[in-house]
Amino acid sequence: MSNEIHQIIEKLSAAPEGSRFILATVIDLKGSGYRLPGAKMLIAENGDALGTVSGGCLEADVLERARRVIKSRRPEILTYDTTGKDDSVFSLNMGCRGVVRILIEEIDARSQLLENMRTAVNERRRQTVFTVFSGGEPGAIGARGFYSSDAGFEFLGLESSTLKDTVSRFHNEDRLPNVFDLDDLEIYIESIDPPINLVIFGGGFDALPLAEVAKTLGWRVEIADHRPAYADEKRFPDVEKIVAAPFENAIGKLTFDDQTVAVLMTHNYEKDREILGRILGFDLKYIGMLGPKARTSRIIDEIRAESESFDESKIENLYGPIGLDIGADSPESIAVSIIAEIKSVLRGRSGGFLRERRGSIYSRESS
Repeated sequence: MSNEIHQIIEKLSAAPEGSRFILATVIDLKGSGYRLPGAKMLIAENGDALGTVSGGCLEADVLERARRVIKSRRPEILTYDTTGKDDSVFSLNMGCRGVVRILIEEIDARSQLLENMRTAVNERRRQTVFTVFSGGEPGAIGARGFYSSDAGFEFLGLESSTLKDTVSRFHNEDRLPNVFDLDDLEIYIESIDPPINLVIFGGGFDALPLAEVAKTLGWRVEIADHRPAYADEKRFPDVEKIVAAPFENAIGKLTFDDQTVAVLMTHNYEKDREILGRILGFDLKYIGMLGPKARTSRIIDEIRAESESFDESKIENLYGPIGLDIGADSPESIAVSIIAEIKSVLRGRSGGFLRERRGSIYSRESS
C-alpha cells in the first residue's frame, strides 16, 4: 500500500460534511509512464490536490477535467497518448512514449471505496476492487464491486459468474492492478493490501532512520527492545507500536501476518539468535539481520544444531548481511539500503542497475 492511500483516507475522513472530491486513478498503461496502474490523486473542489498520476506532466489537465466531473457527477475516462512523433501533450514535451488511461470519479467520506481502503489499513485484510471503465450499457462506466476473503462479493452495478471467477483468482494472487476483458466489458481490478508491517528488533540509533524511511513509504512500524530507554515513544513518535520487554515476551505482542517483514538489529549475538529462532516459524517474506555473513552463518548453524528437524526452507527469506550493496556507511544510508532490499524482495526484483535491465523497467502482466 502506498503512502498516498494513507493520505487520501486521512484527507477524506477529516473533511467537513458535504465536501466534494474527485479521485483520479491510473487504470491502464501501455508503453512508458512515470506512475503505474493503481496510482491515485485526490482533488478537492477548490483544486487542492494530493498524490500524482504522472511525473507532473498530466496533473494540470487532470485538474481541469476534474472540474467537469464535479459538475456532471459522472465518472470519465481520460486517455493520454504520447506515442506520436511530436512527443508532446498540451505543448509539454513529456519524453515518455506511452498511452495512459485515467479514471476520474467523485468520492466522499461515505464512499464504499474509502471504506474498503480503511478496512485494508485498520483490519489488515486485503480488499479487491473491480471497476468497469469501457463497454456495456450507457452509464456503465464506474460500475463497481468489491471482494474480500471473509466478506465475499459486494456488487454496486455489475455481476457475472465470469467476473466472480476472475476476481477471486486475482484476489488470491500477489498481482499488480490490471485490466481484463470480460463479457464485452473492460474491467479494472486492483487489490488494496494492508501496509507493509516492519518489525524492528532493537531500538538503537540505527533504528531511528530505518523507521523514518519506512514511514515515508506508508509502512507500519513496530519497535521492540528490552531496554525501556530505547523503546521509548519520544525516540519513535510516529511508529504504530513500541514494546519494551524481553524479546521472548515482546514477540507475542507484535504483529506477524503475511504483510510483515522483520529486521534484527539488536547488536547482541545471543539476542539475535534467540529472536531468529523464534520468528523463523512465522514464514515471513523477509527477515534481515545486521552483521557480517560469518556471524549470520554461525547463528543459523547453532539454531540448526538445536533443532531435531530443522526446515532449511525457513532460511530462504533470511538476508544477512542485510541491505543492498550501495556502499552504505552511515545509519541513514544503511537504512536506505535495507528498505531498498526489502522492497526489491517483496516485488521479486534483483535490486540491480535499471540501465542494465532488458525490456521494461516495470514488471508487467498480461490479462
